[in-house]
Amino acid sequence: MKNKIIFWENECLSSNLLNDILDTDLFTIVGKLQLGYDGEESKEIFRLEQLQDRASEWDYLIYAYPQSELLDRIINVLTIIGVDLDKCINLFEISSTSEKKRLLLSKILRYGNRLYDRTIYNNMRRMGDYVAVSAEGLSFVANATDIEIPQKMYETKQVWASDDMIRLGELLEKYYSIGKESIGHFFDIGANIGTTSIYIKKYILPLFMAHSFEPIQENFKLLNINYSLNNITDYIVNNVAASDVRTEYNMKKVLDNWGMCSITDENGDDTESVKSIRIDDYIMESGITNSDNLVFWVDTEGFEIDVLFGAREILKNKPALFLEFNLQSYGERVDEMISLLCEHYSGYISFADDSNVVIGDISLLKNVKEQTDIFLIP
Repeated sequence: MKNKIIFWENECLSSNLLNDILDTDLFTIVGKLQLGYDGEESKEIFRLEQLQDRASEWDYLIYAYPQSELLDRIINVLTIIGVDLDKCINLFEISSTSEKKRLLLSKILRYGNRLYDRTIYNNMRRMGDYVAVSAEGLSFVANATDIEIPQKMYETKQVWASDDMIRLGELLEKYYSIGKESIGHFFDIGANIGTTSIYIKKYILPLFMAHSFEPIQENFKLLNINYSLNNITDYIVNNVAASDVRTEYNMKKVLDNWGMCSITDENGDDTESVKSIRIDDYIMESGITNSDNLVFWVDTEGFEIDVLFGAREILKNKPALFLEFNLQSYGERVDEMISLLCEHYSGYISFADDSNVVIGDISLLKNVKEQTDIFLIP
């Protein structure tokens, strides 16, 4: 029989989060504690004063609250009404609590102390405008409003998409004979705060020059900081979007996930005007030659087709190309995009599975309904 969990919901702890990381083979959520609840009686709602009377309905109470007078009063009430405090786990205190509770938490959660890490991360976010995250020997500063990439890195202790980057390195060796001793140029188009550029430079292509393209000013600022923070010197950061024309666009800022900022027709407080450049022009103006090793990582939230058409000349040389592919974003232009790829590449590998099977017919991308990452085969 599964153990029954009730939780005290607040901004640090929600049912969605708990469901995500709870070991559902052993535990199930049966309700939540609500203070001052005066609504209708509900099996799923537990009032504080009911906890002991309904003790048979739950096994453990989980909550995430910093020390405060409110918390002290609640603990006092729990004690007075006879609730077993060993069954009440405060994630903000788990590192200093009893060994018994730490062992219990390790059984409750599917991913160790990830829930505890989430509460600490949320606490950091409330303390200032920025957060600092370390993962796999690298450090990054991110906007405190972002609850996606930096938060996931803080919880998992892994750099965002590092598995994909390791796999990219293996494919570069196999299909392009490019490895850690190779010299060339790495283009990170849609660089965000630099997790890809910096990981590639540190661990995959350390002798390559990194060229990062990030149009959003806030991300651009943090991208520069993070390069410096990780002691990387051979890089160029470009505060522009890559497109098929030199122009200006509006980009929609997504404050809770800065990596999702995208081109928009809207114009408002949550948009930012950005300039664009063609990759073909950039390469020519930078003096990069056709004989150089070139590796492209393109992740531009549905704008990939415009990036590729702005790189038509360089694509004739079949550079290594990793691409986020999202059929739903390309609309009627998807045939143009696939035709362009077919001109220069013989197939692709989908990162949707781990098989590395080469799909020889690029036109089959029209059947890929879910967003995926692909590596083009020369």
